[in-house]
Amino acid sequence: MMRIERLGLLFAPLALAAACKKEKEEPRVDAPKVAEVEPTRNAPQPPEPKRESGDQGGTKLIARIETCWGAFGAWDKETFRSCFADATEVGTVDGIPPNTMKSPQEVVVQAGSFRNAFADFKADLVLVLVNGSKVVALGLLSGTHEGGSLGIPPTHKPMSLYYAQVIEVDDQQRFVRERDYLDQTTLLHQLGVQKSQVAPASEQPWPERVRAAARNAGAEQTNIETFKASFEARIKGDFNAAAEQYADDAVFRYAPEAEPYTGRAEIAKATRDDSSQNTALEGAVRDAWAAGNWVVAETTVKGKIARPLAGTKGTKGKKWEENSLELLEFAGGKVKRHLVFANSLKFAVDVGLIDAASVGG
Repeated sequence: MMRIERLGLLFAPLALAAACKKEKEEPRVDAPKVAEVEPTRNAPQPPEPKRESGDQGGTKLIARIETCWGAFGAWDKETFRSCFADATEVGTVDGIPPNTMKSPQEVVVQAGSFRNAFADFKADLVLVLVNGSKVVALGLLSGTHEGGSLGIPPTHKPMSLYYAQVIEVDDQQRFVRERDYLDQTTLLHQLGVQKSQVAPASEQPWPERVRAAARNAGAEQTNIETFKASFEARIKGDFNAAAEQYADDAVFRYAPEAEPYTGRAEIAKATRDDSSQNTALEGAVRDAWAAGNWVVAETTVKGKIARPLAGTKGTKGKKWEENSLELLEFAGGKVKRHLVFANSLKFAVDVGLIDAASVGG
């Protein structure tokens, strides 16, 4: 949540097809070929992942996720296809239009439609969290829009955005379910298709790469309960209690917004301002688990707009619902980093800022 006042989204009308158009057959690579450059001996290398202890199964699953992301980036289709179980379910949470893939081939087609639209495409996997058969993978996708496989004519503009996955695997570590969290507003904004006042123009790389597997330690369960108590307090409007989980210098980032909130006081104020814009707030934690110092939560929040959003008419009384992935890094029992991934395009459609039909919904 925490984005109503800033959101004030002034969307330009869409005259182009949806960014997630599903192709009937596997697309050809129509982006320009990019020459491969042999790395020099002194070329800068990405930092080694910061790894937290976990069981051996967790370590193997982390390696499996790294392999699958590597195949996606390099477009090794056969390796990528092998990451998925024969009966799988992959879809973008709150995607417009909704789209669920049920087979490895459908996943390959959809993934190809996206990554082949971008020359110099990169998929930089920055964070992997594992607990049993559950995984969260977070990466930075980037490239230049030179192909038409998205259903959008090439805009020749750069794209860089964070993309999060919640994955469940079988006993062979094949993906049986995958829920993707990607902000379509950010993508369309960066491509110049649809303007937003708050979406990031680009994203900066993470300073470190994190790999963590569950330790089954008491601190992990304590962190989960701390998050749940804070979430419940936020929904009930007890903002002081909600902010108690944060360190004094904590950083909160709602991914569809470029600017983070810094410090416990600013986070508490943002929560209060956001909630005051709504009535009939409800919330639920659909799932929550821990891996090392991190808590992973999938949440649902719904409400009704109490007063017109800034610069817009006709939004008062509109009902909205948002499903989010929340990642919280703890230190000393307090949250030092809180990241929320959601699709703000779904919110804009819910409150009538744009027509779903204009984006293929």
